[in-house]
Amino acid sequence: MSKASFKHFAITATWRGDKPAPWGDCGGRTEQNWNYHTVRVTNTRTKESCIFDFWASLASPEVRNRRDHLSALSCFVTDALAAAQHNDVDDFAAEFGYTEVSEAVRAWRGCEAALRKAERVIGDESELCDLANELSEAGA
Repeated sequence: MSKASFKHFAITATWRGDKPAPWGDCGGRTEQNWNYHTVRVTNTRTKESCIFDFWASLASPEVRNRRDHLSALSCFVTDALAAAQHNDVDDFAAEFGYTEVSEAVRAWRGCEAALRKAERVIGDESELCDLANELSEAGA
């Protein structure tokens, strides 16, 4: 387990190892990703927290340093914003170029789940945007 903080958020990543990728078939094979983590983000002001899945890169498979933690949080916030800033799955699919309805729906539902968690722990869309910008400025 590794830990970091950013502003008033504590981020804890736990390496879990191998888990089938949620994005499914990759070139005719089911992708097993040994770089799977669960990440907990806690708002130290409100004590609200949530857990989300995160797959680190193949080049750097474990979340170990502050930059890795901030990258995981940035991915989570970006997914949440993708749901917040689109009216429905069709709008979402058009923006991100999905052509397969089932893929668009699966991604949309994942982003909606991230949004529900993020709103509880981080705040509304405005606060999510601010945090996304601050994470970007921090190099995440």
